[in-house]
Amino acid sequence: TEEMIPPITGRERRFNFFFCTVLLMLFYARILMPYEINIHTDWSSVGPVENNKITLEKVYNTLYDFEHYKDWNTFTYDVQVNKEHDDLKKGDSATLKVNLRIPFMKTKNSMVLDFVFLEISKNTRICWAYQMVPPFLQPYILKTRRCMEVKKDNIGDNGRAQILIRHYDINSGPLAPIIGFLFRQPIVEGFDEMTRDLKKYIHEKLI
Repeated sequence: TEEMIPPITGRERRFNFFFCTVLLMLFYARILMPYEINIHTDWSSVGPVENNKITLEKVYNTLYDFEHYKDWNTFTYDVQVNKEHDDLKKGDSATLKVNLRIPFMKTKNSMVLDFVFLEISKNTRICWAYQMVPPFLQPYILKTRRCMEVKKDNIGDNGRAQILIRHYDINSGPLAPIIGFLFRQPIVEGFDEMTRDLKKYIHEKLI
């Protein structure tokens, strides 16, 4: 007679489950957690510095004046900051509304996102992190960093100094590849749209 193979006991099942869980966690920690994707635009000129009509301070202050985004910004068209602007610092929170193109479609969808400021460097950089998942889970699921930068290029075109701007969005964690695959192009399009709106506003309203 054939020898009967004993069934898997409860202890063996628990061991197999534990072993598979450890392998999955190692895969997660080694492959997915370090993943980072950078969605960015190149430096773009807002305009030449001539007779102080376009200045680094003027461009930065327009980006910093979140209350008036609705007057010129068709991409990030509304921002509600939870503190007075003159007192903004790292850790302050806000809510923004953004018109983002739906992936693989031509239509846009309005999104409401909460965020926390990470850095506010006058006349240089403003950065924040979206609160898509609870803060304590962000390093393990999705961590974001969205920045706007301005600088003065003293060489510029034809030897004239220029004020430059760029945007970038850094995502890291297991969901970063999905964000990159679905939203890279819509986000870049939104950044470019915001830069065009900024140039138009600066030239038509502030010069």
